[in-house]
Amino acid sequence: MKRLITLVFPLLLAGCAGERQFPEVKKLSAYKQTDFVMTPQSPLPNGKNAVYSATLLLAWDQVRAISENQLTIDKDQPELTLINNSQSYKNTLEKDEYTATTDLNIQQGRLNIFTEFSKSLPFVIKLKDHGKELKFKGEAVSTFGANEAECRQDIHLHDVIRIWYYNNDNDFAVILRPKDTDHLVVLYMPDEKSDNLQEIFDALNEKMEKAQEEKASGINSWKYDFGMEGDELLIPKFSFNIETDYKQLEGDGFVLQQQPYFIERATQRTAFILDEQGAEVESEAETVTVEEMPLAVIEEKPHPKKIHFNKPFLVMLKRVDSPNPYFAMWVENTELMKK
Repeated sequence: MKRLITLVFPLLLAGCAGERQFPEVKKLSAYKQTDFVMTPQSPLPNGKNAVYSATLLLAWDQVRAISENQLTIDKDQPELTLINNSQSYKNTLEKDEYTATTDLNIQQGRLNIFTEFSKSLPFVIKLKDHGKELKFKGEAVSTFGANEAECRQDIHLHDVIRIWYYNNDNDFAVILRPKDTDHLVVLYMPDEKSDNLQEIFDALNEKMEKAQEEKASGINSWKYDFGMEGDELLIPKFSFNIETDYKQLEGDGFVLQQQPYFIERATQRTAFILDEQGAEVESEAETVTVEEMPLAVIEEKPHPKKIHFNKPFLVMLKRVDSPNPYFAMWVENTELMKK
């Protein structure tokens, strides 16, 4: 008897208010400049947006739980091997923040797994609609954010906007704080290109460590103070609801408790809104320990910070206490933005 597994993992994300309707669901095939990535370690598609959620990995974790350490995957199935090896889902959500349903029917030889979560993250206060002030790679898009004048008018904007890291106007990271203080909306525009999301996460974490040292030094404190004269924050708005079947996983097999299974269907749906309301080589190894030198902080002259997300950047939603996000999107083009 051929044993089949069905994986279904929808993701409903509201980076803003949960009261509003997501747009009508569309197939991923309708988007020519966007793709889904199954893990943060998956290669980023060339020239496309890349959407990731932890639901696939959380669903596969249910397979691991059933296997009781009796799970074998053939090495000639690279995508499934990558999913099985990834640990990026761990601690991304609390147990009560997602639903995982497993239905194992031995007689029919069928295993169905359904994983979903919905998270609404309205901001402490509503940010400002800035019309089409921003051009992303030259194309005008709908934008929200804040500027120095608005911060003077409403000091509560400082409760929402935090500059997490700032090097210059082409390399920075911003936190938008929702009412749910256990979660963060993070936006990061780097000045370098990476091969996958994990490399971007790691690079941001390294920059954050240096930023913390700089803050602690008391020098260049202006970098982390949003609302100085001339400061501007402009962020594109997003709204989409996308569904896809992972055809590359269909037919992949594995052995579960000494019984062979094949993936019959793997489906994912991701809906997301963000606007002003919220949102390894075999080697001989030698270990050399080098004493870390203290950061040499160079005082820079304060200047207005133009925090404009007008070229490729990362959006991620994460728990404050987790190093890994449960949702991330590498934005390469305007296809998913509101025009």
